[in-house]
Amino acid sequence: MDNSEPTIQQATTAREHAKVDEVDRSGHARPSRLTGFFAEGAHEAPGRAEPFQQWYAALRAARKELTVFADSGHRPLFEQPHQFVTFMTDTVLAHTAKAQR
Repeated sequence: MDNSEPTIQQATTAREHAKVDEVDRSGHARPSRLTGFFAEGAHEAPGRAEPFQQWYAALRAARKELTVFADSGHRPLFEQPHQFVTFMTDTVLAHTAKAQR
């Protein structure tokens, strides 16, 4: 395998981080009609958690909701899969289904 080419996971991660980097984190968040659901592990690295908390506090959205997974670090999807599925179905999907009506 040629190590010069990124894996699919590396490429996806880089693309998603680039999208996040485009967001204005200076506190000048523009109001939005969008809804945002966020999942974060309670044991996330401070270098990720602290900037996210600042950005989240500045985010203006029609609705925003942060769910913190007590036993997770960076990836609650894999570290607490059953609780993550419950979050997705009972919170995200439930809200999405209501919004579609």
